[in-house]
Amino acid sequence: SRMVELVPLLLESGSADSLIEDYAACLEVRSEETQALDNISDDSGVLILQ
Repeated sequence: SRMVELVPLLLESGSADSLIEDYAACLEVRSEETQALDNISDDSGVLILQ
């Protein structure tokens, strides 16, 4: 599978840190957006944060 090869490639290229930072920033924005929602139990972004 290509996913198995992706992690070593990201680590070798030095891209992993920026990718993780970008993903964390997206989760943070998602968290702020969902605080205003009433029913967030089905939101996949919230499930990831939990």
